[in-house]
Amino acid sequence: MGKKVKALFKIFSKEKYRDDFKKGELYFNTLEFFKNLEDPNESCIGDYCEGAVGFYQPDKIKIQIGALAITDIAGPVLLHKDDLACYNVLSLASMNDCGFNDSQKYTLADMKRIYSFSERIGSIGDYAVCIRDPNELIRRIEGAAKKQ
Repeated sequence: MGKKVKALFKIFSKEKYRDDFKKGELYFNTLEFFKNLEDPNESCIGDYCEGAVGFYQPDKIKIQIGALAITDIAGPVLLHKDDLACYNVLSLASMNDCGFNDSQKYTLADMKRIYSFSERIGSIGDYAVCIRDPNELIRRIEGAAKKQ
């Protein structure tokens, strides 16, 4: 059985952004933003693999441009579709049920012991929201999208 998402977290650099989120004002960045983001603090936001449609090992791919065959590929080949770059996404951190038992109640201290974020994530900001019912968030976003 796969892991089940138990909670989502959104981290903000400003209190206003957190408060706007809590009021339902969500900001979605593009995949291209996350793909090209230089992340000097390694805060887990930037990801050059965002929007990837293929990830091929050098020994499993043959590249040819016209009559020119590309050989001696040094590392994996990552393919992106340009039209995906403009898709908007809501960036969230998740907590899954790994290490938790549904029949047991947990204190905050228990949760901190079982699950913790990388310290690097603190470079994103000092404000956060915990979404304890991810399905409800999805339902609300779907409802708002259908209205618009």
